Amino acid sequence: DFQPQATASYVGSAGFDVATSALVNNADRDRDRIRSQVMKNNEECDQDIEFGLFDCYDDAEDAEMEVEESKPATNAEEVKHTGLLKLRQLALSRRQALYQNQRPTEELAETHYWGLSVRATTPKLVTVNAFWADYAKWTGKEAGSFLSENFIYATKNFTEIMFVLALLELPLNEPVEPEIVAKDARVSFRSTTPAVIFHKELKVLMIHLLFTEIFISLARLLSDEYFFYFPKTGSFPHLPVYVSKSGELLAHSPTTTVIVTDKPRPIDRTSWTTIAIHGSSEDVLGFLEAENLNKVQLDKITWRAKGRDFCVAVTDILRKRNEFDDDLWAYGFFHELPKLMREYLEQKWWSQFSGDVFYFLRSPLLNVRADETGNFLHLDYYPLVNARVHHVRRGNRILNNSFLDQYHHFLKFISRKPQLESADLLSIVIYLLLQDRLEEAQTFHELLRQRVESANGTILQPQLQLDYLAAFFEFYVSKDVAMEHPETIDFAITRELTRHYRDYPVLRWRGYFDEMARFLEEVDGHRNASAELAIDEREELRADQLNERLARQQPSFDFEVKDDMIVVSYLNVDELTINYYVMNVEMTFSTSPFVGHEGTGNHTFIAPNYCETHKIPAPQTPDDVAAAAARESGNDEDEFAMVGGGAAAPRSTRTFRIPLAPRFRHANIMLEMVGAGITRSLAHYAHALTVQIAETYGYLRVSHRRDGNPVPAAYVKVYAKMTSGKVRFWRDGYTALNGSFEYASLSEKDSDGKSMLGKVRRFAILVQGDDFGAVVKEVGPPKA
Repeated sequence: DFQPQATASYVGSAGFDVATSALVNNADRDRDRIRSQVMKNNEECDQDIEFGLFDCYDDAEDAEMEVEESKPATNAEEVKHTGLLKLRQLALSRRQALYQNQRPTEELAETHYWGLSVRATTPKLVTVNAFWADYAKWTGKEAGSFLSENFIYATKNFTEIMFVLALLELPLNEPVEPEIVAKDARVSFRSTTPAVIFHKELKVLMIHLLFTEIFISLARLLSDEYFFYFPKTGSFPHLPVYVSKSGELLAHSPTTTVIVTDKPRPIDRTSWTTIAIHGSSEDVLGFLEAENLNKVQLDKITWRAKGRDFCVAVTDILRKRNEFDDDLWAYGFFHELPKLMREYLEQKWWSQFSGDVFYFLRSPLLNVRADETGNFLHLDYYPLVNARVHHVRRGNRILNNSFLDQYHHFLKFISRKPQLESADLLSIVIYLLLQDRLEEAQTFHELLRQRVESANGTILQPQLQLDYLAAFFEFYVSKDVAMEHPETIDFAITRELTRHYRDYPVLRWRGYFDEMARFLEEVDGHRNASAELAIDEREELRADQLNERLARQQPSFDFEVKDDMIVVSYLNVDELTINYYVMNVEMTFSTSPFVGHEGTGNHTFIAPNYCETHKIPAPQTPDDVAAAAARESGNDEDEFAMVGGGAAAPRSTRTFRIPLAPRFRHANIMLEMVGAGITRSLAHYAHALTVQIAETYGYLRVSHRRDGNPVPAAYVKVYAKMTSGKVRFWRDGYTALNGSFEYASLSEKDSDGKSMLGKVRRFAILVQGDDFGAVVKEVGPPKA
């Protein structure tokens, strides 16, 4: 999964994920993932209170009672096992939830067996043993299920254990307690489900060894071979072996008689050593075809491979029986046999090296693909948020070291290929998006689309990923079009694809397209921006998705001064207090993002010059809402929409007007508004923008002050004041088509591997539109 952001000349897509869950394998298959932290991660805790969903232990205890209403009482341990998704759903109904911090960037790789990379998936993972020999002999015609007492030898790793459990057909649910009866030195065992019985007993073993036999055995162990010629046939006595110490005889072997004959005895066809040395080629080949090769020493017949016919015949037999011998196959070079040479190189020689030449190679004798052997892996990086949308230096820089190394390896891998494959083009698109190189990514995406169309289904293509990218790119339109001709943007491709994948069986992918559908509804104005969005318990929400949904329930307000009136746009607020301060406006954001005391906004004061409190009326019925909208419809400047545009927009955010105090109507003032535990400060700058900030979740939305429509492609620049007092650049970018921007997210970590967000004391935000002036906001960091 990836999360690319907008580029300088394009409008972002509200943080959609470019999901590439299956670059190589079928996307419909559920996959396991190897997750290795690229940067040190904060230690995750499974305590409810540390999920960031509750403000205090009392709230956590209340939530425990809401998990299952049918239960009279629920303790904390039971809540833990209900899962994070249920706790997230509970958080939507609470008055205040905490910001979900962006987790560290993770490196994600495709896996085959659970928890194992391609590199670890070798024949050594599951090897031959007594259990598999029993299974090979089992025909399935026997009564009952397969059972082998040797299953205890097939427990080397998790994969093999899963294989064994699948074959033994033991019940996976909670076992029923068996009935065990011990009577008259006999134990009866009764079970209603299949079971394996373990038992053990003690035996006494008496071993008698003669002292001399030990030394004789030792002499045999240290024996040596020697050869000599006999002058003639006949029987000859042979001197036995003597063992002595300090001149004293300890033991000796019995005297033997050597029989010398010119008529060899018949070959023992049950002895591999005899056949290998004295047998014919037919005898050797027949033995290798018929007998168990587990303990056969193939080095005893290496000398025979000097014959070309024997070399071809013996390797054919061994190949059929899945046996490989280095020395026998090496004779392929001696006889110039291409098949044997190729197999030798594939099995033995090239795998010992990992140089660049072995990324990809096609030759008559050797074919190498590093992605098949595990020397190269297609890796994903998520979440990866780039701080700067404009490059400070020339060229493209990748700041994440792990991604930088992977990108270099990938370029070397594809540079060895005579032609790029579909998986390569898909990886190129993803890696370019991770660098915010949008135009180049679109070019390669078009090449990928043409490749898929020309294939006509002859090879497996990543159609699902291709469709998602097509919809993803449609959200990126030129800045000129977004600003001057928004009516020409119809999102036809995205609308069709979201309908097509509405019921897709893989929930992760279905969620990606559902997210696009929700965004379209916001842009179209068909969804109230403050409406509650239910969370499917099966849906796995990312931190940014959860923050966005929780932000819709957050009390929020903003205000501006217009025509001697304070126009307040608000959600879920019933009372506001306004403080007036006389301010000095000579300082600008470009010279100093932060001015004044902590938390007071861009002004310096000791006490307010004036203060007043106002009750905010709320419409009681739909007719009241419609009447209020009708009263304001005559003046476009009164309308305000937090998200999107269209008929439903005025109902998204309500407005309330407060007359500006007469004594301050012509003064440079700073207005501070307090309500629902939120404080907003506003300098009276000349601009035509309205900025809504969900401070708790790090989101802002920009709209026209006159008509309430969202402002896409507005430039946002953020500075952060750290707890150390240092002011540093945080990030910048452009608002999406619905005017939204996530200003708090950043993948950067400190030297301890912890999120930099935890060290932020305050944010200063500049929002600037080409034709609408600029707004400076100062807010606190999200509560993670």
